[in-house]
Amino acid sequence: MCIEAVKAYSPEAAEAARRLGIPVKDDADFVLVYGADRDILEALRTRDEVVVGISPRGVDAELAFASEDLYRLVAARAECAVLKVPRLHAESGGAVVRAVNEVAIFPRRSAALMSYKVSVDGRVLFSDVADGVLVSTPLGSSAYARSAGGSVVDPDAEVLEIVPVNSTARRPPYIVKLGRIVEVSDVRSRHLPELIADGRVRIPLAEGSARIWAGSTARLLRPIAVKSTAEKNIKMSPSMRYVLKVLEERGPLTSRSIAELTGLPMRTVEHALSALRKAGLVEAKIVGGMRIYSVRP
Repeated sequence: MCIEAVKAYSPEAAEAARRLGIPVKDDADFVLVYGADRDILEALRTRDEVVVGISPRGVDAELAFASEDLYRLVAARAECAVLKVPRLHAESGGAVVRAVNEVAIFPRRSAALMSYKVSVDGRVLFSDVADGVLVSTPLGSSAYARSAGGSVVDPDAEVLEIVPVNSTARRPPYIVKLGRIVEVSDVRSRHLPELIADGRVRIPLAEGSARIWAGSTARLLRPIAVKSTAEKNIKMSPSMRYVLKVLEERGPLTSRSIAELTGLPMRTVEHALSALRKAGLVEAKIVGGMRIYSVRP
């Protein structure tokens, strides 16, 4: 196991560490967060240690290393990788907020349009009228940015994504290099615009403008399944490859979770899992009354 000891982010985290048999030490390089994605995001915004997310049983937290009931199985079967996550800093009127997923600018009242201008390093990129606009990190590209019409970005890509939300001019998402300063200015709306960090922290947008840039870096522990050498010699259907890739990237899962993550019909998922088990690439175990599938080591 790559996690030898942790700091506890909260009393609940300390109790979870005790149940999982993980030593709690003040000088540990990892900090354990017990909860949902919002709790893990809060730690990523504020802590410099490597964040280890553990979600309660039945809570599907995308940022978690594993759920509590699957932690021992994941830790025993996977290698660990530290994902470096840029923190966004957004300044407006002297106030600064930080975000890990995205910084968004919207009118305080929903369903209200606003006009605005976007510049990158002082060069005007575009002007628009839309419901709002957001600047996302690669980590956040699979969250709100995706539902707003953005592209899913490789977590290791050193870029930021600018996503107009319901643009009246149908503006597409824009990808800019990490290190650039994005300025949203000339924001006008009938209702007071707000600067929103990770959907949690809200401040009024001062003087209709904000500067957004990638500042410090957060670190998140992720499991990586060890690939089997037998995979190279087995002919697989597209659905089998897709299911296997999800198991490699997300760790042990139920068939229902795989169906939700892939969008494949349950029947297709079960057929793919059956074929992968016969090929010796995937195995199943009963954990807490649930059948859990994982990549065979």
